[in-house]
Amino acid sequence: GAKYKGRLLGTMGDCAVFSFQESKNMMTGEGGMLITNDPELAEQSRMVRNHGETVIAGEARKYLAQTIGWNYRMTEIEAAIGLVQLKKLDGLNDHRRMLARYLLDRLPSVPGLRYPVEPSQAHHVYHVFGMTYDEKRVGIPRSRFIQALVAEGIPAGSGYPRPLYHNPLFQERMAYGKQGCPFTCHLYQGTVSYAKGICPVAEDLCAQSALWTFVVRPPATTADMDDIIHAFEKVVESIPELKEQSHETTI
Repeated sequence: GAKYKGRLLGTMGDCAVFSFQESKNMMTGEGGMLITNDPELAEQSRMVRNHGETVIAGEARKYLAQTIGWNYRMTEIEAAIGLVQLKKLDGLNDHRRMLARYLLDRLPSVPGLRYPVEPSQAHHVYHVFGMTYDEKRVGIPRSRFIQALVAEGIPAGSGYPRPLYHNPLFQERMAYGKQGCPFTCHLYQGTVSYAKGICPVAEDLCAQSALWTFVVRPPATTADMDDIIHAFEKVVESIPELKEQSHETTI
């Protein structure tokens, strides 16, 4: 997976959580995985996954709930798929890196459009091929640029529409029960704010500057990357025309 200074990113904290939903670098359809080198945290996680129960290999189930837990168990079929996918993961990520490098070496230079950058001590695995978009410098709205790419047959989009804290869950303090939990928890004496503007970079990415294309991944080939390159070249050449169309629409 992704690395920084030679260390896998998922090993840099107390635990790491991975999603295996169908759009991820490794997929099982649904499900995920938590990894940790802390035995106590591992045991607590297993109980949360399994109705709050401790399961001991070779012993009968005792139906003793020892903490709040849910049914987050992965199915056997998903787990079997995951075991095989895990063996393929390095090769799949190498393929993503190859496709991304192919694009980066050939995509046209566009003032206001910034392609992914891989610092010297980093190892990128390109979950998506993410770019940043400056509407003022490019000359047309991000939405218009994306529409033009999609019209050329290239799956592209703007990513997530809003930061997490802009969701009604946080903005309206949708709580458990009628007492406002966890937003009114007495254990925290500070003031929690989810006001718009607290993460300006994230808000800008969601609102106007993030641009993704989704097909820089297996089983795509360099021929598919050539299609992306040609589409970008065509859209870039059409910017004056697209700018005029946008101006007419605004008027």
